[in-house]
Amino acid sequence: MTLRGPAELVAAIPHLLGFHPKQSLVFVWLTMDRIVLTQRVDAAALDHLLANPDVLIEPARRVESTDVLVTSFPAGDNPEEARLQAFVPTLAAHGVSVLDVLVIGPDGWRSVVCREDCCAEGPRFIDIGVRDRVAADFVLDGVAVLADRDQLIDEVARDCVLVSKVAGGWQADPDYPSLVRRCQRRWQRTDGRVRTRDLVSHLVALDNVVARDALVWHLAHLDHTRLRHTGELLRTALRAAPDQHVAPIATLAGIAAWLAGDGARALVALDRGLADDPNYVLAGMVQAAIGAGLPPSQWRHMVRQVPLEQICPHAFRGNPL
Repeated sequence: MTLRGPAELVAAIPHLLGFHPKQSLVFVWLTMDRIVLTQRVDAAALDHLLANPDVLIEPARRVESTDVLVTSFPAGDNPEEARLQAFVPTLAAHGVSVLDVLVIGPDGWRSVVCREDCCAEGPRFIDIGVRDRVAADFVLDGVAVLADRDQLIDEVARDCVLVSKVAGGWQADPDYPSLVRRCQRRWQRTDGRVRTRDLVSHLVALDNVVARDALVWHLAHLDHTRLRHTGELLRTALRAAPDQHVAPIATLAGIAAWLAGDGARALVALDRGLADDPNYVLAGMVQAAIGAGLPPSQWRHMVRQVPLEQICPHAFRGNPL
């Protein structure tokens, strides 16, 4: 989408994150007036960021951005303006241009660096029509905004009812190639219906690392619409995952969200996977890639360049994927 002016950019931030930020600092990086990276950190980390700006800058360099909008979503009426203003010289010393530093409240925003009359008069309010237009554009892309990050976490939290249903259908001696094909066929549907059989197929298939890698490969080949619907299915399967089976589905759900441009949902899924198995290598790799600002399009391109036969050599003899 095209954002025309600061009001629309401010209105877009919750959609870029997937939730309404609170007590947060949000850094929106741009290249040629196009948003290429959004970073959210707790407001309590302000001093740490000023002392260690490379935490912000290194990921931005990977997407070739040197222009940033700094925004603060304070808890109260004390946004610590002096320290927020310090981002301008701190980042400038590293070749970064700070477009503005904004304090954003429930209804509007104000700049803490602009000294023009327009900013000195107080908060600038966002017209309801602007909010509606921005929201509508994101809805068309399938992006939903939740009240806060806790709601994102709830989307992938364990559901005891689903876990019980899945346990009743678990397969003891699975045919992994058939399961992979079943999952792939399910991804072609966008009707939103999820059956227990669908959840079991994904969870059992992902117990096999070769089947998992095949599913990752197929995931990278989905178009945006199917990727969104598949992501919803995978998050439901994550809620159904029994203990010791969480990390693989959490990783696949995280990759799906990341490829769909939803970094916030990707990270909460990966966090749940790593909580179940801190040594699950693929989850750690994807989490690091997101943290480093690697564009999902670049990751998708790398996966697509590798033939499936190379990802799964000598696997499933006589029953190829």
